Amino acid sequence: MLFDYLIGSNPNIALSYSRGFQLWDRYDDAWSALAPKLIVGPPHRQMIIPWQCQFLFFAVIRFKRPVDLLSPGFVASVVKSKRGTEGYDRKTHLLYKPLAFPKRIQLIISQTMMQTDSTDEVKSREPLLQSNVPIMQFQGEDEFAVNAKGTLISDQPYLGRYNVYANDVCDLYPGLVGQDPLNKAQGLIQQCGNYRSLKLKQKAKSKAKSILTHTRCGTFQCR
Repeated sequence: MLFDYLIGSNPNIALSYSRGFQLWDRYDDAWSALAPKLIVGPPHRQMIIPWQCQFLFFAVIRFKRPVDLLSPGFVASVVKSKRGTEGYDRKTHLLYKPLAFPKRIQLIISQTMMQTDSTDEVKSREPLLQSNVPIMQFQGEDEFAVNAKGTLISDQPYLGRYNVYANDVCDLYPGLVGQDPLNKAQGLIQQCGNYRSLKLKQKAKSKAKSILTHTRCGTFQCR
């Protein structure tokens, strides 16, 4: 986020910019009312109060309710990880220590959540998106899929009704809330070696953007 602000204000200092997800430019403030069943964008408004943040995080991580934020790919990669590895550390912190952080950390989290509201994030990115800096963005494919228990993996939907990238990409699941293979739009995906390319809207091409999706993570590439 700091780089979003820095490069957006000073595009001449960057040759290119690689980042992880959340570079959308569309957000409806009314979407926050969909939580907790659906979470469109970061659920920061539901996590400002420290005890509420802890409770929500604990419920999501341990019980996968009311939504699931851990992709099956991540879970599969760390479930059998050995002590001393990065995967083991990530699994331990996520699954066993969601209620262990001290009050001073709670307050820092609260301040972070208040300063990274979804609406503010979208507005702050306008200069970056209008710049000519080449941007590569990585985006997962598990968002708004359904896990084994039937719970939505709900965080960054960009392919259906709540497509936060609707200004750039075609809807792969038009009108739908979650991913439904039986109602997947045809002709929008092109295989490109290890990646798959998702068709862009015409106006996105004027920004020289392309979006590539990998089997485990996607890449939004401005070139």
